[in-house]
Amino acid sequence: MLWIILISTVCSYLVGTFPYMLLLARVKGMDFSHEEDLHMATWHKIGRLEGLSAVAIDVLKGVIPVILCGILQFPAYLIMLCGLAAVCGQMWPFFRKFDGERGNTTGLGVFVGVSIIYELPLFFFIGVIPLAIGFLVRTTPRFMKRRQTMNERFKLGGPPSNGLPIGMLATFVFMPPLIGWLQGSLPLVLGFIALFFLIVIRRLTAGISDDIKTTKISLWRILFNRFLLDRSYW
Repeated sequence: MLWIILISTVCSYLVGTFPYMLLLARVKGMDFSHEEDLHMATWHKIGRLEGLSAVAIDVLKGVIPVILCGILQFPAYLIMLCGLAAVCGQMWPFFRKFDGERGNTTGLGVFVGVSIIYELPLFFFIGVIPLAIGFLVRTTPRFMKRRQTMNERFKLGGPPSNGLPIGMLATFVFMPPLIGWLQGSLPLVLGFIALFFLIVIRRLTAGISDDIKTTKISLWRILFNRFLLDRSYW
């Protein structure tokens, strides 16, 4: 059983490290190795379709290990362990000196995978409510802004949003009690608690040394902003 745990977690980590956006950029003749946010770089510098495909791939990084573990009838603790390993792979890929993405999309993939294998559609639909609200708060005013072409309306970038990162954080906060209420499995509850802490740790630490050097606010304010908004400034 120990070998099964080791092999499955390592394979899940490697799935999480798959550098889709870096490979896509290379195919397009671009170098994304120094981009701070690969999703935004893909969306703005390559295209919307490619940006959506990048989101889909990152979600699948979390879905695939969880679904495969479910098919193999692994216990709940190992299913969550593999899901967490995939999230760690996206956050800390070995080939980028362990400095990757924030883990949000792959974490959502774990959430989706668990919803599927345990047949919990209510878990999914209730769980995404905060994220959906955050997305609408972020996107609707930009979409409805006057004097825009249709192409500009669907360009979902723009200034940093408060609604989306808060909605994303709230989704991860609600996952543990929600899965406990709907499924009652302690390993799943603990797994989603661990997922929440992974997301928070990555928010607090990603590139923080550079931000401390350049941002003229206190360390506590930086940490608070990062926790709530996933960035050092309000």
